[in-house]
Amino acid sequence: GLPKTASTNLQKEIFPKLCEYTKYKYWKDDPLLSQEVTLNRFKLHHSLKVEPVIIPPNTLISLESLVGNDPYYWEEMSDGNKIIFGADTHVLLVLRDPKSYLESIYTELCAHLGSGQLPDHFFVTRSEHSARYLSPILCIEDFDYNNLISYYRKNFKTVTVVKFEKLSELKFIDDFFDISSSQLVHLKNLFNQKKHNQRI
Repeated sequence: GLPKTASTNLQKEIFPKLCEYTKYKYWKDDPLLSQEVTLNRFKLHHSLKVEPVIIPPNTLISLESLVGNDPYYWEEMSDGNKIIFGADTHVLLVLRDPKSYLESIYTELCAHLGSGQLPDHFFVTRSEHSARYLSPILCIEDFDYNNLISYYRKNFKTVTVVKFEKLSELKFIDDFFDISSSQLVHLKNLFNQKKHNQRI
């Protein structure tokens, strides 16, 4: 999913426990796989050639930076992810209310990281966009969730889309895993014990 969509909570609390309940293995428990995915993520962000990664069956990978902050690169990132993970990978996209997401990502990249950048200099048009910017930018002209979803549905056979506001229900788990109702209740309790994105 995108950044600022409670992914830290999922990664720290839910996904490892989910792997305990199923035959899945969490990717961070495999040092070699973690290294290869992280390296290709770096290449993807710098427009370098990525390579297919051999992923063992029943592996759960969660890394929101694979999608990227800037919609200017969303299609390129999706194409790269297809090369890295293969078209048979089941993709989960978690999408936050657009206004809330844009406010949150601006605060994260410009306020919390100390750049002090004004919104007018962060949200740019396609003609203003340049990889040579030294400060964070986001192409507001390309910001369209429908496009993001279509990029992934073009490249992957199965894509599950979840609204951030419905995430706490964890209904998406049924699309991926076979767990008992009591296990699902336990996961919901774990998830809701934590505050979603405590910063904003």
